[in-house]
Amino acid sequence: MLDKLGRLVRRCKIDFPSPEQTKRFQKPLSELVSILFAVVFGVGLSQLAEFDGTLDLAWLIVAYVAVLLSWWGYHYGTIIGPREDNKVLYAIDVLVIVVYWLIINYRAPVLRAFVFYAFMFLLYFVWELCASPHCLDRKRAELSQR
Repeated sequence: MLDKLGRLVRRCKIDFPSPEQTKRFQKPLSELVSILFAVVFGVGLSQLAEFDGTLDLAWLIVAYVAVLLSWWGYHYGTIIGPREDNKVLYAIDVLVIVVYWLIINYRAPVLRAFVFYAFMFLLYFVWELCASPHCLDRKRAELSQR
């Protein structure tokens, strides 16, 4: 499984002939992710008029906190971290934002919200694996030694 993921990550690397071209391509992708964060947060504000009781409001606040912290973390990572140089990473970013939209708009029943949060953390884990292909190689080596 890790081998297939590693091959997919290597195959989807964003690599133009010059670093400048690669950087120019990555900038709009990063801006798209930022716009999607803003859309999810903005569209989600309509839910403030539709919450159903104190518990539902609490779940909505937790969802907003998750989106805000993720937005902050994404931008912090793009400033100090390595550049996202892979289409798979951008696809996972978009999937995470879709999950945030689901969390904000489909909070009830609580079990469904837990499933969305679990899927969100699974996507975080897969993102980290894909961001470090050398980690995939090391994990595969560790598993083959067992």
